[in-house]
Amino acid sequence: MNMKMIGQSYELAERYTNVTKIFFLSVYYCAIYPAAFFMCSFALTVNLVTDKFSLLRTWERTPQLGTTLTKCSRKYFFTAIVLAMAISSSYFWSGFPYDNLCRLEGSNEVDQDYVGTWTATTFGNKTIQARVVKEDIAYKFCLQDLLRVDDKVTFPPLPKHQPKGSEWMTPDQEKLVELFGWTSLVLTIAVVIYFACDSLRMVRDLFYYKHECVGKDQKINYSDVDIISAFVPQVESSFFPYPLLCCNTEGLEEDLFDWIDPDRPHEYYDLTLDAERVLKGNDLFTGSNNVFSQIKHWRPENKEDRVV
Repeated sequence: MNMKMIGQSYELAERYTNVTKIFFLSVYYCAIYPAAFFMCSFALTVNLVTDKFSLLRTWERTPQLGTTLTKCSRKYFFTAIVLAMAISSSYFWSGFPYDNLCRLEGSNEVDQDYVGTWTATTFGNKTIQARVVKEDIAYKFCLQDLLRVDDKVTFPPLPKHQPKGSEWMTPDQEKLVELFGWTSLVLTIAVVIYFACDSLRMVRDLFYYKHECVGKDQKINYSDVDIISAFVPQVESSFFPYPLLCCNTEGLEEDLFDWIDPDRPHEYYDLTLDAERVLKGNDLFTGSNNVFSQIKHWRPENKEDRVV
């Protein structure tokens, strides 16, 4: 019954990946689908409620990883996502109205070859009747994608990159695209410099590392904290309700562990004792000192007589 109450395992990196994916999709397509922000907020709210409930009720305990994953996600992934939003929005705004049609300049009439009634088939295999008269406006094909104009990538996306004679942007659209284009260029340069400086700092720390203390000395001895626990090498097993200990527990006090089995002592989960019983007398057994982790604890002299 205890095994059924352990809880389901989960990966913190998986939860961060899920949140980052939702946020990335919403900001990447925000220019052509602004409602993505509302969908993103709803999805993140659902994730918050369900993950909080699972964390407090159904998920099992995981190792304390600290804030490394959080800082990495905020520092690199979210910075890259903001840059991707700026660049994608620039190209999305430049592509409006996405019909690849430009008005044929110098001609106010439709060519005689196109005048008449025509039968067209849609992508849904439906037929429609289209009537073309001579007074209609004539259009020509023009590629409204600055990523593929003249078979070259144009960055930043600016109105000047429109093919001559096939301009499709309106005056207001040109101002907006120019604003987004230069902004995306400035952000790209800033992000590249930011990542480059951070990379140089990490390389420098490999050779010249300066220790910086985190927090303040509270003048409290480790042995004075009753609820603190030590790092005890252990491994999870699906067959036991508590972790298996990968070290010799002889001489270790119970307050060094972060868990207590109310029915069995910690020696019950000691793998060194199991290995000694199973392999003793066998040539494979050379003693647990060379196989398992070592852990020692020396209690201060003024704490030796304290009852634990």
